[in-house]
Amino acid sequence: MIQKITSIPIFIIKFLLKIIKSGLNERNLFTFPLNFFINFLPISIWLTIFKNAGILPNEIRPKIYVSLIYNLDLQIFKPTFINIFIWCLITLGFTYLWYLIIQKKSFHYNLNINTNSILPKIPDEEEQSYEFENFQDSDEPSTSSSSTDSLPNFHSSSLSISPKKITRFHSLYLTPIIFFSVWPMLNIVEHFAQHITVPKDLTAWFFYVLGHITFPILTAVYLYVFHPPGILKCFSIALGLQNIAGVLTHLLFPNAPPWFIHLYGPDSDANYDMPGYAAGLTRIDVTLGTHLHSQGFHKSPIVFGAFPSLHSAMAVQVFLFIWYFANFKILRIAALGFVYIQWWGTIYLDHHFKIDLIAGWGYALISFAIVYPYLRKKELEFIQNRLNLNFKKGSTMGMRVFDRNSKIQKFFDPYR
Repeated sequence: MIQKITSIPIFIIKFLLKIIKSGLNERNLFTFPLNFFINFLPISIWLTIFKNAGILPNEIRPKIYVSLIYNLDLQIFKPTFINIFIWCLITLGFTYLWYLIIQKKSFHYNLNINTNSILPKIPDEEEQSYEFENFQDSDEPSTSSSSTDSLPNFHSSSLSISPKKITRFHSLYLTPIIFFSVWPMLNIVEHFAQHITVPKDLTAWFFYVLGHITFPILTAVYLYVFHPPGILKCFSIALGLQNIAGVLTHLLFPNAPPWFIHLYGPDSDANYDMPGYAAGLTRIDVTLGTHLHSQGFHKSPIVFGAFPSLHSAMAVQVFLFIWYFANFKILRIAALGFVYIQWWGTIYLDHHFKIDLIAGWGYALISFAIVYPYLRKKELEFIQNRLNLNFKKGSTMGMRVFDRNSKIQKFFDPYR
């Protein structure tokens, strides 16, 4: 009995050490922080620009537009035939661009990783898997002979790759359809943001404040543990690019948020000496008995940064990566739901117009399209290493923690 009790903490310690070793992935305690800093450098640049925006002299700052976005929002989202027709044209144009960038331009990544690739071309109708045997720990490729015209002949059910998972980019085809729903969905979420209640206040606060921070972090952890090395870096670059572009837009094209219009009117003048305002989040301070949000927004370095909404952009970027990589439909639906409820929260709390949210969606799509070729390349390199039976470079962090061929290891395998 005593031996069993003492073995429990030893098992826990060994398990934690294995998690740390798997997380380091052949890096040491010195190179890992350096690699982490490099990977998240775009996000660090964004935060640095945002936090130091207040040091810019007011004399060199551009004019603040008070009623421009407000009037555009009123005109664009009127449920008229001409607005619906224009949105349909925009959706068709976006769909064609999305096809060029995601499908046509990056299609070669789905066929040839390098000149010696053993990844075969697979017909869409063919339902089969690639079986693996003797996954190696070394970085040297397997000596098994194969060609691009035939599948590797490995007779083991330990690990497999589904052709549908290899060509997972097809899941992005639904993105234009979801994009088409943006215009009506924003009108719908605005309708549910009309009446103020305490439960609505708390729900909006949870997603707008806590979710804005925690959901991208949870997505980063999910990508690091469950998916190929290098994908987390793509996520960081995508977030960093869209947020840097967003904060530069705030500085070069400042626009008044909804709360400013509701407090001072659309014909009022704005200047950079005006403090920020927490708007609907002030009700949270009253409910919780704090001054956290009021003081935080009062000291915001960018008060007139309504367009685009980075809350929307970050939620959409989370959605794009989850929609692309998740193996479970429930995760995809949850990611899309997060976007919609984030949109509702920003409108309900009086922080953004609907057009700000569409702009945030656009910034996220452009950023994802920029990193997609590199993302796809890293994914296919991962698959190539698996076909070469290279376990170190062909496994995720979660797979490296648990015993080979175990069911729990397969749970962390994105291509099972």
